[in-house]
Amino acid sequence: MGHKFAEIAFTTAVKKVQSEQKSRAGYARWENSLDVNHLLSEQEVDFIATRDSFYMASVSETNWPYVQHRGGPVGFLKVIDEKTIGFADYSGNRQYISTGNFSNNDRVSLFLMDYPSKSRLKILGRISIVNGDNTQELALLKSTNSSAPIERGFIIHIEGFDWNCPKYITPRYTETQIKNFIEPIQQENAQLKTVLAQQAPSEREIKKPLPPFTRETAEQKIRMAEDGWNGKNPEKIALAYSQESIWRNRNEFVTGRAQIIELLTRKWQKECNYRLIKELWAYNDNRIAVRFAYEYQDLDEQWFRAYGNENWQFNEQGLMTHRHASINDLKISASERKFHWPLGVRPLEHAGLTDLGL
Repeated sequence: MGHKFAEIAFTTAVKKVQSEQKSRAGYARWENSLDVNHLLSEQEVDFIATRDSFYMASVSETNWPYVQHRGGPVGFLKVIDEKTIGFADYSGNRQYISTGNFSNNDRVSLFLMDYPSKSRLKILGRISIVNGDNTQELALLKSTNSSAPIERGFIIHIEGFDWNCPKYITPRYTETQIKNFIEPIQQENAQLKTVLAQQAPSEREIKKPLPPFTRETAEQKIRMAEDGWNGKNPEKIALAYSQESIWRNRNEFVTGRAQIIELLTRKWQKECNYRLIKELWAYNDNRIAVRFAYEYQDLDEQWFRAYGNENWQFNEQGLMTHRHASINDLKISASERKFHWPLGVRPLEHAGLTDLGL
């Protein structure tokens, strides 16, 4: 009579250690209660039905334990009734360690984890193997969203289970869970970006240095633009341009920050390992002419060096109102690369275009 998991797990040796560690008195009460923790309740059924993996332990004929991870679609571990669970076994690495162990010793232990809620369910039972020609029982174990052939099935007859405390369980999240967490934030962020892109620049939105430019301030403006583009943050880069900034970039014509962000986002989805150097060509009043080169890899990992010229015009706040860019791409080998700094801002000691012979 009592807690069925404890009846199995609390052996004489375990009870001795519990007594030594002063926890025996509390656990002794488990053994003097009505029979519990051998029939699955709604809580356990719901928990099992939402698992997409578990850990399973078996014992070999040489008395070595073996722990295996089992994974599949949510609900692949089936609840057959209040004392029975099971799952289909598909082809794996074909070592058959668990299957071999179970053919000799039918004892099994399962750990079912819910990392986000820091919950774990321990199950002890006896396991039976369902052969591949037993189509009737295998049909109970097959996952509805799997078309893979089943090699065999496992039926586990539960003898006891127990819930563990959440202590020392590190929360971990699946890709789907993370997506569900951040999707509302991404939607809100997109809405805020749209609102921001539609707002007129305020008096505080000033990007120094301001025109009219000297050689020193023109070079400063160019270096700021280079650093920004090497940072590859479209939203941040767009703030250097006026609300209605007009671009011609290669053969694309865009107007306004929202379209600038969209263009730059597409650009860096295709141009990988991007490194850019800009250099002053000419300046006058509120205009700057720039020549530049950048190196990148395409999605097929082919290296290119792009050469270009830009004409810039600024308003009184130092925001660029016009950008006209002509660009040509040259295919190069990896050995022909000249830009070798770590991704991000070009170090001050790194040579410019003229020093590199470009």
